[in-house]
Amino acid sequence: MQLDDILINGWAEVNQGTRNIIQNNFNCCGFYGPKEFAYTNYPISNSCYDTIQEVNQETFTNAQQLKQGGCGAPLKYWLDDNKATWCSILAALGGLQLMCIVLCIHIIHKLKDKAGYKRASDKRRLHDEKGAYSL
Repeated sequence: MQLDDILINGWAEVNQGTRNIIQNNFNCCGFYGPKEFAYTNYPISNSCYDTIQEVNQETFTNAQQLKQGGCGAPLKYWLDDNKATWCSILAALGGLQLMCIVLCIHIIHKLKDKAGYKRASDKRRLHDEKGAYSL
């Protein structure tokens, strides 16, 4: 699997809030650009627009201009430039997950040992069933 495939699948899986953050930080719109919204019913998010303020002597207007670049290329360049950072983060998260698994297994074994000890003590008999003084 190539990095491009991972990015495309990741873009399809993330929610709109995450897309908005990426679009604002990379100054882009959509994965391939605003053209990906042309044949869908999905609304174009406000993060796809740049606000342009025009000041005249008598008027002050805010206009919005649609960002034309897609986020796919900037994301790929960012991931290539920051491989050490995100690989370190992924390795740390993997290590943390492994530690949690080991801890859970340890706790389960301790609970099984404790439950087994209680069951063994319940089966022990401290006296003879017939009684010590039975005739």
